[in-house]
Amino acid sequence: MISRAFAGLPRTPENALLRAECLTRWAEFSFYTDKGEPMVRRATEALEALDSSPIPSLVTRLDAQASLAYGYYLSGRNAESDAVYARLVEQFERNGRDRTLAAADTWNNWALVHYRGDIRKSEKLYRRALEIYREVVARRAGA
Repeated sequence: MISRAFAGLPRTPENALLRAECLTRWAEFSFYTDKGEPMVRRATEALEALDSSPIPSLVTRLDAQASLAYGYYLSGRNAESDAVYARLVEQFERNGRDRTLAAADTWNNWALVHYRGDIRKSEKLYRRALEIYREVVARRAGA
């Protein structure tokens, strides 16, 4: 159903943001299927569409990069996943989004990349994710 709907969406600059959003959501299906290559392909296409869009979208770009990083992880391409996660964390920090649930999820998923190979690094990343989760929950409880 998604592929049919997406096929009807023209590859024009005015549709680039919508294409990127659709591709990003489509890539996220791999969180449930554990198929990395479709996730990598769709996230990459989403980032390319964002690059051609006259309308920037930070949230869509962050989501697409998160899907790309996780897709690399699912595909066993841990060095590429690690590099994308490092850039993604920098972007969260640069844009003031480093204390959000999306940032915590990023730190958590980054830890998965190192879980089997470098448990010490993985632990540090998990601790950072937990710190952010706790902070977000505390903020919400106080609101």
